Amino acid sequence: MKPNFPPCVYAETLLELPNLSASDLHVSAQYLPMIMEYYRQSLLLSQKALDYLDANYGISSVVAQSYRIGYSDRSLGLELPSTKNGAGEILRGSLKRLRLFKGTGHEAFRGCIVVPVMSGDSIAGFYAERIDRARRHAKAHYFIRLYSHCLFATSQCDGQPEVYLCASPLHAIQLEGSIHQPVFATDPSLNISDDDCAHLMGAGVNSVIVVAQSDTAPEHLKQLAKKLKKFGLKYRKIDNFSEVTYGTA
Repeated sequence: MKPNFPPCVYAETLLELPNLSASDLHVSAQYLPMIMEYYRQSLLLSQKALDYLDANYGISSVVAQSYRIGYSDRSLGLELPSTKNGAGEILRGSLKRLRLFKGTGHEAFRGCIVVPVMSGDSIAGFYAERIDRARRHAKAHYFIRLYSHCLFATSQCDGQPEVYLCASPLHAIQLEGSIHQPVFATDPSLNISDDDCAHLMGAGVNSVIVVAQSDTAPEHLKQLAKKLKKFGLKYRKIDNFSEVTYGTA
């Protein structure tokens, strides 16, 4: 009798958390770091991906390595056990629920720069950004949450009362290189969870400077301001001056 695992449904809803079994959590702890290392090595072998990071964000290969940035070149599936055996089927099923593979069995982030979102030593989620024009039903970017607290940070805020918040980890890394202060990031819609806000408050933050992109929707800014206000966090918006240097990705 096969174990009663949750359905292998790939969800792309930004704040929807996956229904993970104990086996999925084991796969998350054991395999996600290895997969991110595989993506990291793939980035170093892709001049196209490295050029994209440099041209759009001024991120060098050295900086990319320090943030464990990788690239999905569509070859990961060939390195995993086949679905023809039970272990391979269970592993790939878990990777679907962890959002790295789609229900079709294809890699979710094919052709994307992939940034792990860390919570301590654990991977709490992923940000992925396509380096070519999105075609068919593919998305230009993904932000996948595995846990309710999933907020990218360039470094610890060290009790600073005022922090910056960007619409993607790549923009945060770009900005941190200019201001040399901790920068946080969420997804391009500026979604932030209650646990994210609680984390900021626990770190001593009382004011958030939101770095808006040229295409940031006003309604997303309003929703973010409302959420921050709910937790007593002050809100202020500035335009992303880094766009002037590197252009909008």
